Amino acid sequence: MINSDVVVGEFELPFFKKDRIKVGPNGEWQLMRDYFDKPGMFTCAKAFTSNNGTKYIWKDHWGYLIMTYPGDKEPLIKYHHNTSGSSYLEVLHSSTITGLDTILLTFLIAERKKRDYEAAAVSAAS
Repeated sequence: MINSDVVVGEFELPFFKKDRIKVGPNGEWQLMRDYFDKPGMFTCAKAFTSNNGTKYIWKDHWGYLIMTYPGDKEPLIKYHHNTSGSSYLEVLHSSTITGLDTILLTFLIAERKKRDYEAAAVSAAS
């Protein structure tokens, strides 16, 4: 029997403290701003290096969260957010399989940050 209780990482998004991330079961806590590279000043995109050593970037593309190689527009993974049914990640390129541990961890963070940003924009408009 295979032990399926493997920690691939953790993150904290506290309200009055700095966001932190820990990658891997024996990883060290670090500030998220040190883990992610921000590709530009006016973007919510999150660039990171996966556990397979490859650089990727999560970004919003016409309302969809997609993951690409930096500087590339072709999605490797696309998030299908569905309010009335099941939401899912679509893996479009098999090269991402070896990095799924950190890809999934960073997806959760990117999607949470995107939703927080959207909620703040709606709140500011009211």
